Amino acid sequence: MKWIILLLFPINSFSMELVYQFDKKTSEKIIITNFHGMNASESCLKSATECSRLIDKKKIKIAKVPGLKGNPASNACEEASGTPVILKDAKYNDYEYCLFGKNYFIDSWDLLDRSKK
Repeated sequence: MKWIILLLFPINSFSMELVYQFDKKTSEKIIITNFHGMNASESCLKSATECSRLIDKKKIKIAKVPGLKGNPASNACEEASGTPVILKDAKYNDYEYCLFGKNYFIDSWDLLDRSKK
């Protein structure tokens, strides 16, 4: 008897589904993919918005504003003209993302890391 071993490799090295809660009654599933070392929503990657332009840059310049305190990733998000939001996975783990426009998301910590390179 011969055995055939079939190995399946994903097309993307990373992909996950998160949920964004707009308000108490409205939520949306967001597909997150890794592209150029940044986790972002597929809608961001497929658009010609500020969100996709940030991902294409090798280094992001974020102004350091005196007086900002707290979470540095949230500060970086706000300085990039985004809004810090929390997305949740199926197990209710929290992920901090930066929202651009109505439905374009970039991982806030990836945004901060890109600004430091």
